[in-house]
Amino acid sequence: MKTMRIPALGLILLFSTPVFASDLSIKVGNRLEGIGDVSIRIRHESILIYPNDDRLWEDVEITEDRQLYVNGEKINLSRHQEEMVEDYYRMTIDIIQEAHHIGWEGAKVGAHGAKIGLQAVVGIVKLLSPDYDSDDLERDLDRETKKIEKRAEALEDKADDLEDLADELEALHWKMRREIGALKELAWF
Repeated sequence: MKTMRIPALGLILLFSTPVFASDLSIKVGNRLEGIGDVSIRIRHESILIYPNDDRLWEDVEITEDRQLYVNGEKINLSRHQEEMVEDYYRMTIDIIQEAHHIGWEGAKVGAHGAKIGLQAVVGIVKLLSPDYDSDDLERDLDRETKKIEKRAEALEDKADDLEDLADELEALHWKMRREIGALKELAWF
């Protein structure tokens, strides 16, 4: 079975509360390559991004309805910039939801793995019976192992898709920084 790779943001979000919570904080830090040491907070229908530097009292807010605020000031955007802001919002929410889903699925796969361990213990006891031998035990465990491997491979595919989405978000982040003057002025963004 291949080693599962999950993007940095996905790992952070994987262990976070569901996106449906009214207030969710995520410390991204340098683990999201290239974006810097920031925190992201989902509050109601807004994404708040701010530096992890207590000396800076700056933030960026992106709302569900394509609005961008820098340090509380609404930024006038062109149609193209509004579309970028909307995509950034959507991608961030999608990453959070998918990471949460992958986390739950991973927990289920782990629970199934524990079940196989228990079946092995029970199988050892069953070996005391003349009607059950080591070949039977191996066959039973192989059958269950194949099921879990199949689920883990599907989960790995989802994690790869999540990594691609995180890469797209990072590219969009830099594009917004280049094209929106108010963001370009923030050294940490």
